[in-house]
Amino acid sequence: MAATRAAMSRAAGRRNLGTLETALPAHEAGSAGTRSALEDRVLALIGPAGLPEPLSNMPVRAAGRRIEVDLHWPAQGLVVEIDGDGHTRPRTRREDAARDRALRAAGHAVVRFTGGDVDDRPAAVLEGLRAALSRRP
Repeated sequence: MAATRAAMSRAAGRRNLGTLETALPAHEAGSAGTRSALEDRVLALIGPAGLPEPLSNMPVRAAGRRIEVDLHWPAQGLVVEIDGDGHTRPRTRREDAARDRALRAAGHAVVRFTGGDVDDRPAAVLEGLRAALSRRP
């Protein structure tokens, strides 16, 4: 981290340093950044809506193990999973349900959205996020 900060200092005035400044605290908090275009589309909805920025693809402790979640608001105890097409398979649905149970048992609220929700019903996604964030401390 120190080497990255030193390089940024030497690169003062260069383009995209603001992006790196935003990414470093997220990285230090355990966020791995997005892993899919679908997750990017959700984040693109969140910022302009004035919702707090989540951490992305970070591990959360639940059921004695670390479960990587798509989006996490640690202060609110909220986990959001964004399900692409692969989440329609029966085995994946069972695995998702088991993960959700473990996360809920550990005290997290879990909300799931599909790719269709994100692409076809973005206002409903934002409404669901606002509601979930307002119910949490």
